[in-house]
Amino acid sequence: MTYERVGAVFIAGLWAFVALPIFIDLASFSLLLEKSFIIERGKIPFPLGGAAFAVAVFLSYGMSFVARNEFNALLSPQQMVCFVVFALLPFFIYTVLVSGLSLARVAQLLLPLLALCVLSVPAHASTQKLLVLSVMAGSGAFYMLHVVSIIKHSGKLFSADYFEFSFFFEYLIYQSLVTYPGVLSLYFFCGLAVLLSPRFGVLVRSLAGLYISVIFSLLLIASRRASMLEIGGGIGIIFAGVVLASLWKGRFFVSRIMLMMIAFVLSPLLLYFVKNSPLYQRASNSYSAGRFDSGRLDIYSSAIAHFMDNPGLLIFGAGGSGAVGYHNFFLDTVYRIGLLGLCIYISMLAYLIVKFYRLSKAFGSGGTLQNVMVVVVLYLLFIQTFVNTSITQPYYALNLLSALLLVRFCIFGKKSSTSVSSRLAGL
Repeated sequence: MTYERVGAVFIAGLWAFVALPIFIDLASFSLLLEKSFIIERGKIPFPLGGAAFAVAVFLSYGMSFVARNEFNALLSPQQMVCFVVFALLPFFIYTVLVSGLSLARVAQLLLPLLALCVLSVPAHASTQKLLVLSVMAGSGAFYMLHVVSIIKHSGKLFSADYFEFSFFFEYLIYQSLVTYPGVLSLYFFCGLAVLLSPRFGVLVRSLAGLYISVIFSLLLIASRRASMLEIGGGIGIIFAGVVLASLWKGRFFVSRIMLMMIAFVLSPLLLYFVKNSPLYQRASNSYSAGRFDSGRLDIYSSAIAHFMDNPGLLIFGAGGSGAVGYHNFFLDTVYRIGLLGLCIYISMLAYLIVKFYRLSKAFGSGGTLQNVMVVVVLYLLFIQTFVNTSITQPYYALNLLSALLLVRFCIFGKKSSTSVSSRLAGL
């Protein structure tokens, strides 16, 4: 085995830790192990998977220049230096000196952009598959243990409530009721993509079926109403995408439509479990009480009214270090850095998305289902953005990149490393 392959295997192994909802306290550099919902002041939670992600992307970025048959970088070193000097650095100065944002909050905004700057994607087919299996193995092991933890505490899986869901063997899962279920939704569709992909054999597909079943059970217990929009909307997008593509191309994807039909036949059994789940009970109670949105629409209205009454805040932001509490990425960001800062931030993000798209073109298209799955991941981001601060939550942002990497480059990849390298040379 060459050193390139050893490096690729090691990097793929690191990705197994990215999805784990285990946090460290950066103030004391120790694991964040709490047995109650009250987190002591002064602690700085950061996902342990973020450290694994950082090591993995920096190693793969370095390998993209010495072993292009294994990894390919989103930005060249020259492009990255220009982006940092002429985009990130001025943005940093603006947020600190003009908006008055704290360094910790600036870091939350910059981390996703920095992660995209050094993102490198696997070009070799075996590395792509290994990355998929690594992520599923690492996250799947935790999710299975989480189910065991819930059953051990409550006796029965669906007799548990969201409070019991929040703990993993008596220790609190940080952001268990917001970000963690959002990440579960991302990997639910990654598992579904593996189940539908022709690239994997029967054994892996069977494990993917178990994987998504475990995640779905956890989402039902979490009782997060946004999960209903995420899972229901995502499945609707997949079904509509496959059917429309079949009609447009004049040929039917028999195997995928058969899987959809099997899911349709099993839907009554699925609905039975959903109806007896904590999620259904909480959603129906909230709807009956007229607070299905948890008051978010009122919060959004008051935020917009506050911005209109304070033009200076609307344009330049109010900075600060505390949580805003608007439960919306755009509103929170406008409050912190203003419309001007938000436009600059979206522009930088758009530039990196264009680079991501150009790199993905070099790998060729994995077909309709691959494109549909990318749309689903973006849809999940859209939902999460309007109910949470998504991109500025490191745990969610890193796993969003992980999900995009899997569905766009790994699960449906077709090109060999040789053809990818030659295509990249042309780009």
